[in-house]
Order: sequence, then C-alpha cells, then structure tokens
Amino acid sequence: MSNKMDQIKAAIIDKKTKVVSFDVFDTLVVRPFWYPTDLFMFLDREASRLLHTADIVRFSEFRKKYESEIRDKISSEGKEDVSFSEIYSYIEDNSPFPSDVIHALKCLELELELRFCTARKSVLELANIAKRNGKKIIIVSDMYLPTETIRRILVKNNIDCVTDFFVSGDVGLSKGSGNLYKYVAEKMHVRFQEIVHIGDNIKTDVIIPRRLNIRSFYYPRTISLLSKGKHGRAYRHAYDEFRSSQSNFHATEELGIRCMLAVAANKIFDNPFISEHRLGDYAYDTSLFGNLALGMYSMAQGIWVYRLTQEKQYDRVLFFSRDGYLPYLAYELIQSVEAENCPSAHYVRSSRKALLPLLLLKDNGSLRSGSHLLYLDHSPESLTRLMEPVLCKNTSTCLKKEMSAVWSKAFRSEIDLVKFMDRLLKNHVDIEKSDKCRRGFIAYFEPLMQGRILTYDIGYSLRNEIMLHEYFPDVEIDACFTHGGDDISLRRGAQAGINIHTFFSATPFVSWLPRELFLTECNPSCIGYTDEGKPILDDKQDADKIIIEMQKEAISYIKQFVSIFEKDIYWLPMQLSNACLPFETFLHSPLFQDRRWIRKLNADNDAASGLRIFPCYDFWRRLRVDYWVANHHIGKYGRYAALCLLLLITDRHDFKKAMKKRLPHRIKRIIET
Repeated sequence: MSNKMDQIKAAIIDKKTKVVSFDVFDTLVVRPFWYPTDLFMFLDREASRLLHTADIVRFSEFRKKYESEIRDKISSEGKEDVSFSEIYSYIEDNSPFPSDVIHALKCLELELELRFCTARKSVLELANIAKRNGKKIIIVSDMYLPTETIRRILVKNNIDCVTDFFVSGDVGLSKGSGNLYKYVAEKMHVRFQEIVHIGDNIKTDVIIPRRLNIRSFYYPRTISLLSKGKHGRAYRHAYDEFRSSQSNFHATEELGIRCMLAVAANKIFDNPFISEHRLGDYAYDTSLFGNLALGMYSMAQGIWVYRLTQEKQYDRVLFFSRDGYLPYLAYELIQSVEAENCPSAHYVRSSRKALLPLLLLKDNGSLRSGSHLLYLDHSPESLTRLMEPVLCKNTSTCLKKEMSAVWSKAFRSEIDLVKFMDRLLKNHVDIEKSDKCRRGFIAYFEPLMQGRILTYDIGYSLRNEIMLHEYFPDVEIDACFTHGGDDISLRRGAQAGINIHTFFSATPFVSWLPRELFLTECNPSCIGYTDEGKPILDDKQDADKIIIEMQKEAISYIKQFVSIFEKDIYWLPMQLSNACLPFETFLHSPLFQDRRWIRKLNADNDAASGLRIFPCYDFWRRLRVDYWVANHHIGKYGRYAALCLLLLITDRHDFKKAMKKRLPHRIKRIIET
C-alpha cells in the first residue's frame, strides 16, 4: 500500500480531526463517462423521441451552452455558483424547446445521474474508517445538482455515513473562492485545523483549503491517471499515436469509446496509489492490460455479435472453444438484459484435434480431398499421433519399423503428405473407432443444430462450420470471424453456402498465435467426444498465471460494463474496432519492457504444430517486423535486414543461432555454384 494512502488514513484517525470532508463526483462516486457532460448525450435521444423526429436533436449542446451563459451572468452579480433549477429555468426562457419537453429532460437528467453514479470503493473505505473512529463525515462539493439528488445517489450506493451536505449550487458559495470552506467551519463549529478534506481537484480541493490550514489530500481522478503521466502511456500510444494497423483518428470523439475507457479507468484506478507504474505500457500490470486492452477488446467482440443478431434472425449463437470464451461471456451478459431480442448463446467444445479424424475421413473410411495440414509442419510420426483416436492398435509401432528412415522427417510436399494419409487410412483405420468418433460428434451438436445458426471463432479456416454443414446439411449456418487468413475460408464458404462476417475487414499484421495467446480460455482443450455426446477434455493445462489474472480482469470489466449500461449498449455510438485499439497497439507495437514481460508466455497450438514448434514470442516478433516493413516500404530484402537488426537488438543469442544455421549453408551453396 502506498505511503499516500497511509498518510490519508493517519490524518483521518488523528485525535485532533473532528470532521472528514469528501468531494463527491470523481472522488466519493464516479461516473462511467470521460467528460461529465457525456451524460447530456443521453438527453439527446429522449429529446428526439419527445419531439417525434428521426434526426438527432442536439439538446446536449444547448444544455452546455446555456449553463455557461448563466454562470457568466451570475458571476457578474456576485454569486459564486448556480443551481440546477436556475440552469433549467434559463434554458426554458431562452431555448426553442417547448416547456414540457424541457421539464421532462430536467427530470431525466436527475434520474440519469442517479442511475450512472457508483461508489468509488477505496474512498468509501476511507469514509468507513472515519465512521469507525467517530468522526463527522460531510460532503463539500462544487456542484449544481440539488442536495437531495446527491443524497439519493449516496443512499443508492449504500453510503450511509454522511451527516451533512454543503453543495455550492444550494449554498451559493464555492470551494474555489474558499468561502464554502469558511461556511463549513462555521456551521460545523470547528476550526480549520480540525478538518480533513479529500478531493480530486488540485486547486479547489488541495491548494485553496491548505491556505486556510485545512489538512487536504489530493485523490486523483481515475480518468486522469489513465490518460496522463507515467500511467497513461498505454492509452496515449493507442489513441494519440499511430502504432497499430488501425487508424485511431477521432476514436475518442465517439461516446461509446469514451464510456468504455471511463469504465476501464474506474476499475483500474479505483485506488489511485496502489499501482506504482514504471517501465513499458503495461509492464506486469494485469489490471491495466486486462481492463484496457483485453476487456475492451472482448466487450467489442460481444457487442459485434449482438449487432449481427439484430440484423438477421438467428435461433442460436455458437461460440467455439477456446478462442470464443471471452466474447461468449460478453454476449451472454448482453443477452441477460436483452433476452427478448437475443438468440440463445452456447459455448461449444471443439478443436482441431477433436475434428481432425472427421476432417480427413469420409464415412466409408477413405481420405477426403485436402489435407487440412501444412506438410512442412508434419512427419509420418506426428500425423500418426494425431490420427491415433481412429487407428488400429500398434499402428504407430508397425509404421515406425516400415518407415524408419523417414518416420520423423518432415514431408517434402503436399503430395507426399496426402499419399501417406491415404495409405494410413486405407490400411490402419479402425472402422469401429471411426464410427464412434462420428457418433460422438453428432450426439454433441445435434441438440443445437436446429433453425438458423450463427457461429463465432477468431478464424481462420471455417473447419468447424464445414463439418457442421456436412453432418447437418438442412441447417442454415452463418459464421463470424475476428478476421480472415488466406482465401481458404472464403472458398469453403462459397462452396458450402456459408456466409462469413468478419470483425476486421483486413487481416491484421499480428495474428494467429500472439492473438490467441491472450484470448484462449485457460482450461484444457477438447480432444474428442464420447458416444453420449460429452466432450472429452485434455488432461493438461499450460495456462500461465499472468494470462489467468488478465482474463479475470477482462471478465470483471465485461460484467461491470454490461451492468452499468444494460440496454443502452446497443445504442452507444462507436465504431467497435476503435475499442480494440489498446489491444491491437500492444500486439503491433509493444515497448521493449512489455516484450520482455511476455517473452516466456506460450500458446497451446492444438494440432497446428507437429515438427515445427512456434514459440509465441518468436512468431510474434516476426509478424511485427512485417508490420514495420510495410509501414516503411522497404521491401522483401529490407525485411531480412530488419529482422536481423531486431534480433541483434532484442536477443543476441537468437541472432547468433540464426546466423550459425543459415550462413554456412548459404556460403556452401555459393562455393558449389
């Protein structure tokens, strides 16, 4: 715990302290808004409804403009602050809106404040410490809202320890002049030295009261910490600089993005002193990464699927494990508040390992066209191991003796791989095991395959959907991917009549393993199905503790966001790809310290790797070189130079290994020619 928090607690429990004073907004309670005036944009929608127009009525602009005007007016009259009623009376006298509409919007604004304000837990803890030590707890706030509304906000959030309210809009005095503090001391019958004040504004909550000998403490706004100083590097790199494959221009001009960022800030920096940030954008801070990058990304994916279901009528949505786990949770929570408009969601167990026998085997036991595997990644040994669930006993031992010379060597071509598979399946398939594998797959999916289906996966090959289409040809299937890979999924979709929706219209430079590493559920993968249609899970789980903590934070973020905005999620204006910018920026342009942090993490890549093992960090490094090369237009050979330079800078050991592996071969080839 930080010394600053200890200092505040010590001041509160100090015997000479009689009164503990809190600012309200951004201190004792927080809103899910980047700017306080973002709340006014919810009034625009209601104004359009009341005025019976399909166009946007920008009442929010009038609301801000007229508040500014009346503040100028009352300041010339010697009054220090304006009340909520005075603001709306001025709007009614000067705006073109009918009185009944203005009255309705006035009531709605108060209800929105009540709805969106939530307690800042770390400050509530301080208030409870003050209560336990017998201190009087008061509110001192520069705010136009009526005292009764603030009281209702506190009651709604179970803050029952406040005894007195001193609100500038009601009293007519402000903290900025110092007069409100003098008024407080007089009404509470205490000296300035007996008051401890806590607030988020350096000038009005710290400098001004200290001039009066009030012990005051700065309690930073969560949003300020997210966007400024050493804590704000991740935000600035995502939204103020161009560091990913997406444009970030105007992203924070969208209300939905600002709301997402504000919810993240309120969660990460509830206690502003607990995170001593240092090197890198994230640098071991699982809360910052889990909320800002992974939480916002997953929430955007869930909203995207929800929007797709509103465009077309689906009977259910299938999220494939394990990449679809976090978007599934987001969609499921949205469904809980939009039950009448949402098709049911199902998290289904599937994997390349579970599907491979079905992908390669026809019902009669012969080989399907196409291998679904990269020949360079596999040998007879690795392929036999993958097909073991449907092979006869001792197949591996027999083939190893027959093919001892090439048993562990990679296939030289696609044709070699297909020939071996054909031989393997013709001579060594156990038909009973094959039928059992097929029956288990059908039994698992049959209860779900009715009506119109939407599936979700990160991508990229459409394997799952193709198998469902083959065994359930009468069911209409649409697929949604985060992004595509090569054209194989498009070709399969066109041939099978499966429509494919992609979140990103273009394939990001950094994809596949590095992306899946953070998004894959931290539980064992499915390796097959029982006769009764129960998924069989692998007995190993290699999830890293850091990834587990990140995903917990992301899940907490998703729950918080949905609980706050509920049915307004569909309305919130934003381009969902902008919510993914922190995650995409991290993948494409992580700082050196963040690369070191992630270096030891790896991904379980199912059946994709056989002979060749792709360390996630190494794979990620090469993809980022491609991104850098594309941005600098230096061409193919420049890519090799850039990769060598990156290796030299970041990992000299890997650089030496690469040089020892490649240079002798190149030199030998030159000599021979």
